[in-house]
Amino acid sequence: MRTFKLVLFSIFLFVSSWAHALEPLDINVASVKQMMNVLNGIGPYRAAAIVAYRDSNGPFESIEDLSKVKGVGSAIMERNRARIIVKEKRISSD
Repeated sequence: MRTFKLVLFSIFLFVSSWAHALEPLDINVASVKQMMNVLNGIGPYRAAAIVAYRDSNGPFESIEDLSKVKGVGSAIMERNRARIIVKEKRISSD
């Protein structure tokens, strides 16, 4: 019975993390960690660069604004287009 509960709990964790990754990420409020977990091809360096750009220049107006961030090119933008939204115009602290 203990093994069954452990397997069931593991499945729950996997499914909940997988479902969370399917939700689009608002790049105007996302943290470095959230970007790294959700966006394809975005590691700690690029995620930190996105947040630093946002902190210095204000919120992104469109997904295309990501191309202004050093290290984020059109290939990364296209790969993540379905995963990114620009909804909030405010910036939350990290």
